[in-house]
Amino acid sequence: MSIEKQLPDAFQRLYTEVQKFLFLFLLCLLACATLNDVVAQNLLRYFDENTQVSKISFRFEKGVESTFEADVLEEHIVTQAPSFWNRFDKINPFRQSRTFPFDPIELQKDVVRLRQFYNQNGFPQPTISYATSRLDTAANKIHIRLAIQEGPPLYITEVNFLATNGGRLQVARDDQDKWTKFIKSFDQVIGTRYTEVERLRIQDQLYTWFQNHGYAFVEVEADPTINDEQREAILNLYVQTGPIGYISSVQVEGNESVSENILLRELPFEVGDRFSSRKLREGQQELFGLNLFRVALADLPPQEADSTVDVRIRVNEARPRYITAETGYSLQDGIGLEGEWTNRNFFGSARNFSVNVVAHTGILGSTGRLNEENVIGKLPARLFRTSTSIKQPYLFSTKLSGIISPFIEFQNDPQLAASNGFLDINRREFGFTTTLIYELYPFRPISAQYTFSRLLSRSSGAQLSGLLSRDLYNKSTFRISGTFGKTDNYISPNEGFLVKPFFESAGTLFSSGLQYTKAGVEFVGYVPVSSKWNFSNRLFYGELWPTRDSKQALASRSCSLDEISSVNATDSEQCLIYENRFDPVFFYAGGGSDVRGWTFQLLGPKVARADTLLDENGLVNLDANGNPQFTNFAFERIGGTTKLIGNFELRRKLPGFSSEWEGAAFFDFGQISNDKIRLKDFHYAIGGGIRYNTFIGVIRVDIAYKLNPSNSDLITPENAFLLDQGLTTDVNKRFFRRFGLHLSIGQAF
Repeated sequence: MSIEKQLPDAFQRLYTEVQKFLFLFLLCLLACATLNDVVAQNLLRYFDENTQVSKISFRFEKGVESTFEADVLEEHIVTQAPSFWNRFDKINPFRQSRTFPFDPIELQKDVVRLRQFYNQNGFPQPTISYATSRLDTAANKIHIRLAIQEGPPLYITEVNFLATNGGRLQVARDDQDKWTKFIKSFDQVIGTRYTEVERLRIQDQLYTWFQNHGYAFVEVEADPTINDEQREAILNLYVQTGPIGYISSVQVEGNESVSENILLRELPFEVGDRFSSRKLREGQQELFGLNLFRVALADLPPQEADSTVDVRIRVNEARPRYITAETGYSLQDGIGLEGEWTNRNFFGSARNFSVNVVAHTGILGSTGRLNEENVIGKLPARLFRTSTSIKQPYLFSTKLSGIISPFIEFQNDPQLAASNGFLDINRREFGFTTTLIYELYPFRPISAQYTFSRLLSRSSGAQLSGLLSRDLYNKSTFRISGTFGKTDNYISPNEGFLVKPFFESAGTLFSSGLQYTKAGVEFVGYVPVSSKWNFSNRLFYGELWPTRDSKQALASRSCSLDEISSVNATDSEQCLIYENRFDPVFFYAGGGSDVRGWTFQLLGPKVARADTLLDENGLVNLDANGNPQFTNFAFERIGGTTKLIGNFELRRKLPGFSSEWEGAAFFDFGQISNDKIRLKDFHYAIGGGIRYNTFIGVIRVDIAYKLNPSNSDLITPENAFLLDQGLTTDVNKRFFRRFGLHLSIGQAF
């Protein structure tokens, strides 16, 4: 007897309605499951081989924050849409216009790729649909809209370290404390989202720990247990440690002109030591740092897994001699040239010998202009320097190296008086520099440097006093500096911090025409805000203390030219002499890698200088009012004994551009003082810039705006000079001088 006949009429009707509801509910589920394909088929019915992709966008569940940003998801699909710049290709004669054809098969594969990406990142049941995409039949373009529901993620609930038989993992007694501390560090992993990347990271971290503690032949396997319903992932790591290994031999291969003993001395291990993969990597870095090899590899050759370990060193020697040449341009120095010849293995022992030539020609530089027949004035700043250096990479230790470098230098310093000599050279210097470098950690050395040189220069008051026409003196300086801290990448860091202190003293060893103590410290920090944003900041503070004769001569930094031309001018002459000697020593601020609102080294006190126009007879040219005529107007930096600057910079990958492009917004501040640092005397600038990563480094363009410029910052050097001379009363402030534009190579800090 059927169940319907056993029920009263009311219940029989209710039972029938329930059957209808269940049938409709199942039919609805089936329809929903196939809706995406049906809609997609209807959408794709109207496309043809000429359909172009106009845009790709991602839509997420309402009220649910997406785990991954759109540009990350775009990296995992093949279908592409035009970027911001692609839209201008049709009018850009330097770029060929691209097409972005629509391929429905590739789009369906992209959906599969995205599902796999989410699966690998801890989302076992994502729902991805392109049903809401829009096809513009008139333009034959499609806007692909990918709707994503991530679903609940998996979380790591346990991390177990087991022997291959499933029992408790055992390590040597000497390693027990280190092992306990190591596995304790994984407590922070519990409760985090499970991903394949995280599994591989933990697996590699475990493998590396055993290899660093002597287990040369360790094997590690991961077997995660996934419970989708409970959203749990238990990570089981099975380890076969093998025996503790000791180095029994070191084989060297590939060396031709470099002796085997040179290579062996650079290694931080020797036969009989307990094996460590960390020391193996350090040895490889030491060998590569000798600048002798194209390739330097340290690994284990095929061998039996026992307590003896054979280590293999393979090298490929570079050419023993080579020449490098570089050229560049800066606004201050004009066109620059540099060349170097190097012998990588000078008289053996991996000793480097090099000859270096540097020429800052001043051509197209901003300081002054080329001489004319009727102008006796300053040419652009010029510097010519040649030096030789011998570097000994091994001094009692692989971490300690030494360099000795004699040099000779000729310079046209715009802050000194013009010279009638060749190329207007007004400063000559020759001497030598010795340097000891101790590499505490990679890219974080401590260096001690001593320089002794003899200088001959013309003082800026030479035209007024014979005493000042030739200033001949010795310079003896000692400097120690270091780099401390840790970053993720020491070439282009994104996370970490660095501390860079320095101490310098002149006149403590041998006789010196300069006596001073100088010290400072720089703090640099990098904080990743997100996968796209990075916050970088820097703070620098330094002080200079003249001592003994220098202190007395610089007691007042205002050297009056009227006093120098008087009968009793000794004190002022001495002040001017030491002022010129200290010009390279004082602190300065401003420039593309400093406070970016100001031109190079022109933040703070400055004076306007100019050259006098002379006629053919050597007489001063006069204007209609009988006033002297001037040319070659420029600001001269004054500098100070105290410097404090700070930089805050927010960097981000530029949306719509390739990964090489980056944008930045920054806030800079700074002060140069001959007294105390005062809050009211700070100068501030804001700005932004664009960076482009190339094989030669980061090309950087920054534009900055001065928030509180001084009066001299807003007028031209000519206007400032005429005001000082009383030849005008018009203070012609110019708004555009609030801006500073800088083109540089390399990050600001």
